[in-house]
Amino acid sequence: LAFLLLFTVVATGLELTVGADEPQILLSREVALEGTGESIGVFNLREGDGIEDAVASFALQVGLTAGEEASLLSSVHKEAISMRLVPLKSMDVTLPEGRKMSGLQIFEGDNVREAVLLAAEQAGVRDDEALVEELVHSVIKELKKDGIVPVLSLQVSVSDEAETVSLQMFDGDEVDDVVSKFVTSYGLNEGQAASLRDQVFLRRRMHGLDPLLELEVEFGDAFPPFRLFEQEVFDDAVTRYADANKLTAEQRESLRKDAARRGMEDGFLPYANVTVSLPAAATGLP
Repeated sequence: LAFLLLFTVVATGLELTVGADEPQILLSREVALEGTGESIGVFNLREGDGIEDAVASFALQVGLTAGEEASLLSSVHKEAISMRLVPLKSMDVTLPEGRKMSGLQIFEGDNVREAVLLAAEQAGVRDDEALVEELVHSVIKELKKDGIVPVLSLQVSVSDEAETVSLQMFDGDEVDDVVSKFVTSYGLNEGQAASLRDQVFLRRRMHGLDPLLELEVEFGDAFPPFRLFEQEVFDDAVTRYADANKLTAEQRESLRKDAARRGMEDGFLPYANVTVSLPAAATGLP
């Protein structure tokens, strides 16, 4: 049984309320056969219903397969999120001294900072600015990991009239895939596509999403790659890696030399630091 979901009506207020004691219908969808468009029933989500339970009950009534039920569940869940019937994310946050800030919910269209500030106020920690900033950072990090908030957003000019659109990347996205889809959608030429790809890689490095340098470490045993990110001090990064992986002094020095050579070849570490002294006459100073 192949089917097509047709959005019919969303009820708020009392329009679809049959009796005073009956739960109101929050979302209604007609489920129809794909191809013929023949209706096989109307799915209703009412106040107090759990989405999964409501979909499962409807699927049993009309005889949907497991795959069709999963498709209906996904569609209904997305619609419910867009209507702010269910949150994009619910989480409990652990505060200092083990206290919990529970019930933090982020809905479609919410300003994350404002949502965290409201939850912090309800938890009685709104005046602790350092803690609030830490909470905002941790919540955004979690939303990025779940693919709810983009890890990178880039404004791109796509026309001679200076029209700009947002290119967004989410956690797990591949640069080439995102750029190719964007280029196809907006009809960019090869030169623009190459420039856009370079800009995306550059911004990812600037935001610490990709390392400036990634070097395979081979000392006979299995070691993780050495990575150097934007804003990191080279010698500090080498020291942290060496300490974390218990490198010998010889291995530490070998890593430092190999990483420095790669950094110089790639153009983000200087070959030498030279101090130049200019005569007073050349500087125009007395």
